[in-house]
Amino acid sequence: MTMNTTVAHTTFLEEPALRPIEQRVQATAEENFDALVEQYSAKAYNISLRMLRNPQDAEDAVQEAFLSAYRALPNFKGQSKLSTWFYRIVVNAALLKIRKDKTRGKYLSDTGYEDQVVPNWENDPEKAAINGELRDAIEAGLEQLPPTLRAAVVLRMLQGFSNPEAAGILGIGIPAFKARLHRGNVLLRKHLEGRLATPLAERA
Repeated sequence: MTMNTTVAHTTFLEEPALRPIEQRVQATAEENFDALVEQYSAKAYNISLRMLRNPQDAEDAVQEAFLSAYRALPNFKGQSKLSTWFYRIVVNAALLKIRKDKTRGKYLSDTGYEDQVVPNWENDPEKAAINGELRDAIEAGLEQLPPTLRAAVVLRMLQGFSNPEAAGILGIGIPAFKARLHRGNVLLRKHLEGRLATPLAERA
């Protein structure tokens, strides 16, 4: 009876030791994850914060992204840069949170602006955000962009990714990304022109 109890205890409470190859795989995954956290956490939070405009929501999205990345990292095949792969997870986590939030349902319409030219609008409005009025208007405008357009604007304009890098993060082709970015730029500029006391053209 005592022997049976001991066997049962060993069977159900003690995990079998990892074989050497499993230990190496696990150790490599953990080392890669530690490097991922160290290198990309700050930018991941900035992306998430720009997307969500709420520090707590941004932190939650980044934590969810790291959890997803930790689970998926052993299967990462290196078909893209690790940073591209991870930032795609971050953006998807932020987009998922936006879609789940029923209060985030009203966005600027992007109908009919595909061919509109955006004059004097370089892909870096943050450089122009010298005063609080413009900075606040940009932040408010971002929140009103449709989520897919917002992601394009945040990655290219505010985080400084190149078109190929941002397209890779979003998992779309460069032409499709450029189309999203253009529509987002047009909508954001129209929003700013309607809110600022001094037109953008006079600030340039």
